[in-house]
Order: sequence, then C-alpha cells, then structure tokens
Amino acid sequence: MNIIRNGFRFRSIRSNFFLTGLVFITFLSFFSYHNSINDESSYIERAIPLRNNFAGSHLNIMSDIDELESNKAEVQHLLERNNLKNYKSMYTSMRKPKSSPEKYLILEYTNVFFKPKFCDKKPEEIFNSEFETCEYTNCDYTCDKIDHLSKADALIFHQRDLEAEFERSKKKFENWFKTTKQFPFKTIEQKLQNNPDQVWILWNDEATSIDQNFNSISPFFNWTLSYKTNAEIFEGSYGYFKKNTDLTEENAAYYKSEILRNFAQRQNAILWFVSNCKSKSREKIALEISRYYPVHIYGKCDLSDQISDEQMQVQYPYLKIFGDNELCKRGSQCEDEKFKSYKYYLAFENRNCSDYITEKVWKAFNKNLIPIVFQPSRDSYRRFSIPSKSLIHLEDFENDIKKMTDYLAKIDLDFNFYLDHVKWTFMYLRTIDDPKQTEPHRMCQLCKQLNTMRDKISYDKISNFFNEKCSKIY
Repeated sequence: MNIIRNGFRFRSIRSNFFLTGLVFITFLSFFSYHNSINDESSYIERAIPLRNNFAGSHLNIMSDIDELESNKAEVQHLLERNNLKNYKSMYTSMRKPKSSPEKYLILEYTNVFFKPKFCDKKPEEIFNSEFETCEYTNCDYTCDKIDHLSKADALIFHQRDLEAEFERSKKKFENWFKTTKQFPFKTIEQKLQNNPDQVWILWNDEATSIDQNFNSISPFFNWTLSYKTNAEIFEGSYGYFKKNTDLTEENAAYYKSEILRNFAQRQNAILWFVSNCKSKSREKIALEISRYYPVHIYGKCDLSDQISDEQMQVQYPYLKIFGDNELCKRGSQCEDEKFKSYKYYLAFENRNCSDYITEKVWKAFNKNLIPIVFQPSRDSYRRFSIPSKSLIHLEDFENDIKKMTDYLAKIDLDFNFYLDHVKWTFMYLRTIDDPKQTEPHRMCQLCKQLNTMRDKISYDKISNFFNEKCSKIY
C-alpha cells in the first residue's frame, strides 16, 4: 500500500518484524544523535526521566477522529460569536440564487498589490488546485471592466491598492474619492441602479491599520475577503487543513514510526527565522526563553550586535545566533533542511491582531514542527480549527516562560508527550500553505458564498472592522 502525505509517497510496512526492527534501530539512534546535536544539556535535568515508551504508547485513531469532529461544533460556535454584526447592516430583501445553467461572474476591479492577480488565468486554475477541486463549478472570473461592469455578480477591490493611491494623491479623502478611477460609482444610488444584487468585496490580508477615512465609504462594501474569521471569505488566507484520507488502521504504525524518527533525530531546540528587528517584545521573549532552553536564530535580525559575548554566556546560555546566511534564504534548500532538523519553531507575528495567523504557523505545521506562539489569543487558533495540542501557546502557561520551557524539556524526553502534540498535523490533517493551493481554495470559498449566502448586507465602519483588536507589537 502506498501512503501519500504532504506530497511525499511512502510504502506502508506490513511486516511486524520489519516494523519492530525499524523501531529498535531508530530508538537506539536517539541516544547517539541526541548527545551529538545538543551541547546545551543541563536543562534536561529539569525534565522527567526518559521512558522507553514507544511500544507502550498507543494511538486510538477513532477516538482522535471523534475529537476532531467534535471540535467542529465548537469552532462553529466561536465563529458565530465572533461575527461582529455591529459592523454590518442587514437589508430587508434577500439575495436570489441563480438557476442552472447561469453562472456567477466575478470581476477583479482593482489591481492586487499593484498588478493584475488572476487576469491571465483560466477559471479552472482560479477555482481549483492539484489538491482540491471546487465543489461549485458555476463561477467565472474576468478583468474586463467595460463589458462586464453591470453583468458581474461580484466586484473585488484590494485595500492596499486603494489606500496607496489615496496616500500618493495627497488629497483630502473626499476629493480623492470623487476623482479616483478605482471606484466605478460615487454614490450608493448609482451602484444600486447599475446592479442592485451586485456584491462589492474588499480584500485585505494585512494587519496594518486602515485609514479611518475609509469608514465613510463602508456602505459600498457588502463582503470582505480577509484573514479575519468574521469576514465573509476567510478560509485559506495563509493556510488551511485538509483531512488526510490516506490514514488507515493498517498504516497508522508507519506514521507513528515516522514521528518516532523525528523525535529521535530532530534537535531539542527552537528554530527562529527572523528578519524584522523592530519588535522588541518578540526579541525579549526569545531571549528570555534562551535563559532556560536552546533557541537558534537565523536571518537578517542579528541580535549578536546587541548582546555581548559575556551576556551570551551568563544571561542567555542556550542562545545561538547564526545571522543572515545567503544560502539560507526563504524557499532555499538550506531553509528547508533547517525546518526539518528542529522540533519547535518560534512563530511570532509582528502584529497582535485577532485571527492574524500567517504562514509562520502554517509552514511550521507543514514541516512537522511544533509552533510556539504568544499571540493572538487561543480563540483565534480555535476558530481556524487548529487542534489545541498541535501548538504551544504561552497563554497556556500564564505567560510564565520558565514553566513553558520546563514543559518543552518534558516533551523532549517523553515520546508520548511528543506524539500527543504532533500526531494531529502529521497523521490526521494535511497542511496546505502554498499560495498556489491556498488562493484557489479562497476563490472556491467566494464561489460558494455567491451560491449559498442569502443575506444581503453592507458594512458600516469597515476601517474599525479591520482595526478592532489589532495592535502593533513593540
């Protein structure tokens, strides 16, 4: 039997004898490899004794799947509670569904980050990926404003492009809005006369503060496309999960042996790629962690310029700074090798905004690391259906870094604890974080909403909607 996970193909092991031998050899390698990769060993003294518990550890697949399923109801409740209807107004009339074979037409009205986004792609590329075929097949996409302005069912406007033009204009907002070509109509009446059922969508995936002037044109917008889970389209903003349909009772032992291999061979240390040195609070937390547990830093944010050798030895004994390696750029083989050689990743965002969970977390999942986070709140991760134990949140330890590092040391020496954290995203779920896959997923969600959403709404204070519960991390 073949098993496909995260793009790799494995052959299932049917022989118990072979599996037992693999486990024995791999576990023996733990002792030699563990000693060779970690010269920072004194923190181990705080951990519980190592238990040879691979054979004793067990997986209850049906129970785990039931837990994932039961979480769906909780997630739905959280999403409904987080709807923020105070930023939206409901029309008395309802949206009318189209009858087959009519299609919904989406018009990309502005550029997306200063250039066309999907204009040169075919619908089958926009709404489908190699991992997923959209369940809705009645959506088309165009960038032709002249012929399709009235016919289009949805218009997409990109916030960064709108705001950039406004800033460059140096005009008062009302004067800019009157003269800009980024909007086809200047009054709500004109918009409704053009097509009363047309949905205007504001696309914003950045956590930067939006100019308050945009509140004045909020009623033009009916939906938002964003990382915020109270947006009408939010799934896949930076990543999403798909169920691993290859997992069976028969091949579970193989997955488990691969997790054991990672447990034995990966460094007991936290990896952090960081290029932005502006957030001092992130640095402070990372340095505090390195007082008790190994932290290895790569990237342009070279903290060695700020810390003396004496400080490194006395205050931060478990800190290693490798600096900016030209060979370890984003997407390089070097970066990939680093991700595959550590157990943990410091997934710290540069802004603390509700639901702002970027590629840092999703990439860690994809590379089978355990992300360590301190923001946003636990609820934000739950709303994205991220299994609770698949990451470590400082909030769980009452923001006590010493308690958290003690727990990491415990994971390092107990396979059961490690398994309990990584099995969710290693076995049961597949992480999709490549924009080539996430973007079609989002467009499919948009097509789904056009097909299923009946409520007619518009926004009241759209700047406040994005800026709420959002702050820069200093």
